[in-house]
Amino acid sequence: MNLAYLHIVINHFPIMGVPIGVGLLALGAYARNEAIKRAALLVFVAIGIVTIGVYLAGRGGEDFVEHLAGVSEDAIERHEHMAGVALFATEALALLSLVVFARFGGPAMLSRGPEAVTARSVPGWAVATVLVAGLVTAGVLGYTGKLGGQIRHVEFVPGGAAALQVDEHEDADGD
Repeated sequence: MNLAYLHIVINHFPIMGVPIGVGLLALGAYARNEAIKRAALLVFVAIGIVTIGVYLAGRGGEDFVEHLAGVSEDAIERHEHMAGVALFATEALALLSLVVFARFGGPAMLSRGPEAVTARSVPGWAVATVLVAGLVTAGVLGYTGKLGGQIRHVEFVPGGAAALQVDEHEDADGD
């Protein structure tokens, strides 16, 4: 397995994990459940750690992919630029989540001792801030993934699906 393949496999964790964390945090806020809110915050921290590996695998995978026939250097550069933005956004979300978790009683809640009962609730402004950051990060990650898909997936390239259909019809006709 090379780094390009590893990147393709693990890049879905942040792309899917951040929206899952956003949904979990929204559920926790709606249900006024501190445990669910804190679980969502930890999801964002975990996704921040995984995203570092995704980014590094992508950097290493570039060397493999850039020499393949039909691969656009411009597509790689656009994806690489947005990947830097996505890394920054994801790490900022993870750091913000870790600070909110630590500041508002998360470590005490994890201990399951008597201090867990008296743990401070996560205030609404903190939940709202993390939710907005999560939504922005999800958008950036989704767009970055779309740009990455344009490197080798014709279905993401404008007019690429039409070219794919023409090729399929030619194959059906025996051409």
